[in-house]
Amino acid sequence: MAKVDMNSLTQHLQGRVGDMVFRRVCGQMQAVLRPRTLRRPPPTSDQLAQQAVFKEALNYAKGALADPETRVVYEAAAQAKNKDARALAVGDFFRPPTVQKVDMSNYNGRVGDKIAIMADDDVAVRKVEVKVRKSAGTVLEEGPAAPLFDGWVYTATTAVAAGTNLIIEVTAVDWPGNKGVKNQLYP
Repeated sequence: MAKVDMNSLTQHLQGRVGDMVFRRVCGQMQAVLRPRTLRRPPPTSDQLAQQAVFKEALNYAKGALADPETRVVYEAAAQAKNKDARALAVGDFFRPPTVQKVDMSNYNGRVGDKIAIMADDDVAVRKVEVKVRKSAGTVLEEGPAAPLFDGWVYTATTAVAAGTNLIIEVTAVDWPGNKGVKNQLYP
């Protein structure tokens, strides 16, 4: 790239002249070689699939920012992270939430016992669902966890006989609908 001194001959140059392109950048005239067009092979099926997924992410971001409820979530996260809300929505589409911890220290198989859950997402966890199953697979109870401070809490609705082996399945869901699942054995 060459910098061009402004004089009566060059001050009005703009665009392509032969193999040179003249343009103004930050008030200075620059001369660069014209970019060559590369002959690229057609995209592979994997590349086309990735492009389709990315297009889906862009469509999600567009729809999410058009919805007032979702827009508030992404704009608040964007302001806190000093990023663009659209970029956060696209990134959120690709990253599922994680269930970091399932604390069953206050759960003894009685009605009203609490299961504390820590779930995290790059933007926000929308909801947390809990299933309590016997080890054979029979579902004893299921339902949503309630948000509590910086975590979630599930209140048991079914009494379980002492000594019964259980699987506590916790599913965190983010705004695009991605799911993160963690299973915890009880006792």
